[in-house]
Amino acid sequence: MFHSERHGMTTLRGATLAHVTAVATVVFVAGCSSTTTPGAPEAGAEAGAAGATGGSAGAGAGGKAGGGAGGGAGGAAKDGGADAPSSQGLRLQMRVTILPQALVAVHSVGGDGGARHGGERDAGEKDGATAGDGGIAAALGAAMPLPGVEVCVYQDSSIPCATTQADGSFTMTGLPMRTNLALTLKKSGYYSYLLPIQTASADMDGRSNPAQMAPSGGPAPDLGIAVDLQNKGLIQIVAIAFGGTAAMVDAGAFTTVPGTKVSLSPMSGNGPYFINGSDEFDLSATSFVGIAANYYNVAAGNYTLTFSNPGFDCEPVLFPFGQFGWPLTTPAHSIGVLVVPGYITGSVVALCSKAATIVATDGG
Repeated sequence: MFHSERHGMTTLRGATLAHVTAVATVVFVAGCSSTTTPGAPEAGAEAGAAGATGGSAGAGAGGKAGGGAGGGAGGAAKDGGADAPSSQGLRLQMRVTILPQALVAVHSVGGDGGARHGGERDAGEKDGATAGDGGIAAALGAAMPLPGVEVCVYQDSSIPCATTQADGSFTMTGLPMRTNLALTLKKSGYYSYLLPIQTASADMDGRSNPAQMAPSGGPAPDLGIAVDLQNKGLIQIVAIAFGGTAAMVDAGAFTTVPGTKVSLSPMSGNGPYFINGSDEFDLSATSFVGIAANYYNVAAGNYTLTFSNPGFDCEPVLFPFGQFGWPLTTPAHSIGVLVVPGYITGSVVALCSKAATIVATDGG
């Protein structure tokens, strides 16, 4: 497990990320098993996130700040609800749904992105079958709960695993406070997922932001590279800001943050590949053109995702708890993640707010 403490962290309140996180779950690898047993991360990658120490700097009006109620300094005691932890540890409630096929990104458009990410590529044809921004809300509204998913804490057998019920929900007990850990989600016929989370100091309820799992065996993405989800891992990333239209995500709560860049440290695999509003990989893009991006063929280990945008500060989300990655204090605007072979890590979410402008006065 990975321990951390929070320092002056702000929280996301009054908004749901259910629609946003599903849009990032748009990566499939033909013929990959969904029942891979995770192995220990390679030691060479451990220097990446190094277990993710501390909270995250850069509070302010948005970032992981902001929320629908304006953010502010989010005390850890308020995270995850009002229930105090029992002597047996914290309780976590979450929900899992099936990713709608309408949100599958397979085709690609754009320029020489294939060569930029290593290897030749032929741009895919746009077939008009994607959901697009206008269809995202409708597709996700029809998402079905997924029962029978085995949920465990990665490499910690002392905490009992849980199984999702008919409504897709599960309850896990005995979790430690203020700790970075990872949940594994596995079900036959579906890709396996790894969710890096940071626990709060009270019981946590993340059912309003369900995790989405995609059926396995879909077509390989048209990226001009071979994708290996047997021996490598995959990272799904979302960058969003408050605002936008109801067609984009939940009741107009979020919008894209064009021009936002993301880097992976230490670098491994191929990417980032950015997904546009028509659910296509834009191979010419070097920054977010929609809300989602992916890294493929990432070696096992701990990593740091760092976001940069001259006009925005992008920070981890920490309400109702650290549900979308491990908040980091150093470097700024960063999120820690874990990659395990055979698993899709994420979605990892950064919430962006306009950077503060300092206006100088002459004091006259």
